[in-house]
Amino acid sequence: MSDLTGIDPVLANTDLVNRNIIFSVKDATPTQKGVDVKRISGDGTFFGQALMWNDITWAPRSLAGYYRIDPINGEDNPLSPGDDTHPFKTINYAMGRISPVNMSQYTQIYLNDGIYHENIVDKVVTPNVAIKGNSSDNSLVVIAGNPDMSSPILSTGLSNGHVSFQNLTVKPSGSYTSASAVYATQNTYLALSNVNIDLTGASGFNAFLVSQNNAYMDVEGSTTVRGNANDLFYVINNGSMIVGAEGITIVGNATYGNLLYIDMNGKMYISGNITNTGVLNGKKYDVRNNGDLAGVTKLPTSNLTAGTVAAGGRAN
Repeated sequence: MSDLTGIDPVLANTDLVNRNIIFSVKDATPTQKGVDVKRISGDGTFFGQALMWNDITWAPRSLAGYYRIDPINGEDNPLSPGDDTHPFKTINYAMGRISPVNMSQYTQIYLNDGIYHENIVDKVVTPNVAIKGNSSDNSLVVIAGNPDMSSPILSTGLSNGHVSFQNLTVKPSGSYTSASAVYATQNTYLALSNVNIDLTGASGFNAFLVSQNNAYMDVEGSTTVRGNANDLFYVINNGSMIVGAEGITIVGNATYGNLLYIDMNGKMYISGNITNTGVLNGKKYDVRNNGDLAGVTKLPTSNLTAGTVAAGGRAN
């Protein structure tokens, strides 16, 4: 596995037009020496660039097909094509219509403005799906949670898959048990762009953003979070996460155990500032067991106690 300890917080090259970030990697394998390239492509999906991360190669994806969803005027009808003229009504129905595709293809699901009262977690039946709203202000997914109320709100689904969420607001309701808002695991790649995660009125969340078990999460474009959880970022067990140049905004007052928790070879790089509009309480970071954090200067300072490093962890 590549050791990202050597990443300089000042990037070697940043192309914000195409959303590419290029950086050197210390102790890379022979095929990885020089630079690694990854980032969401210019159209907001993540399939336009090749990615090498944690010794996994992500190749560009071609569009296999798309569906349009309209919660007001759509119809979940097996005779409907689910296109711009005859959209489906629900995200879940579109998910059920996706035919499995190979790893070189992906399916795009477009959401018209409206409120979607659905639970879409673990509905991904194809390895590569991109769910895109019209705008984060007007495309709202209200999720009541799974019966056990411990499943994540958004997740990568299948192992080795790619999942993208763009221009959405997701808002769970009810009391959860040790849940995560956004969850990437098992060698998957999850991208967020212009996503609002609103946990106000919900309880029982361990973390907003989780990457573990060799997964990779990319957080981009005016992403905001609201509400409380034990940790904002939780990166463990060879998981990786990057916060892009646009950063993240924490809206309102919030209390965390840790703003960042990085453990067991987790890697995190922060390019843009993490800002806050209210008062934050908790610890800045807890990095341990060979975890790596680059971008400490991008963290907010509002009422947060100093971060800690232990057992081979690194933070700079």
